Amino acid sequence: MPTLDDIRAVAPALEKYTQDRLLGEVWKRPGLAPRDRSIVTLAALIARNQTTDMPYYVNLALDNGVKPREISEVITHLAFYSGWPNAMSAVAVTKDVFAARKVGNDQLPPVSPQPLPLDEAAEAQRASRVGEQFGKITPSQFNFPRQGQLGVRFVF
Repeated sequence: MPTLDDIRAVAPALEKYTQDRLLGEVWKRPGLAPRDRSIVTLAALIARNQTTDMPYYVNLALDNGVKPREISEVITHLAFYSGWPNAMSAVAVTKDVFAARKVGNDQLPPVSPQPLPLDEAAEAQRASRVGEQFGKITPSQFNFPRQGQLGVRFVF
């Protein structure tokens, strides 16, 4: 993000709106905590591939209590929703902020987190209901091996 002096040198009114409206009124509204505003703002910047302002807002997010692992997860999550190139652009910007703030790998999420355990009773109940509702209509869909056979899980 250009400095306020840079903005003032080119567009003084824009600098005033940035100070008064954006950083003043909008960021201080009581409906969202600054931490939550930071997450939403980063998500919007990543989704729109707006990297010019990103270093400022990554730093602000960290100052507002967003953890580096949360920023990493936001970037990873948005790769699937806003596109790989947008996420990679966010990585390029965020790595510099993390380096300047000495954020290490120990502060980032694991590559392969442990999945939640499967609720076997709920899964059996779900499979039974689906089979009752749709098994007569599409019986071939219910003749596939189930979990445990061939190590494959089919979700209907």
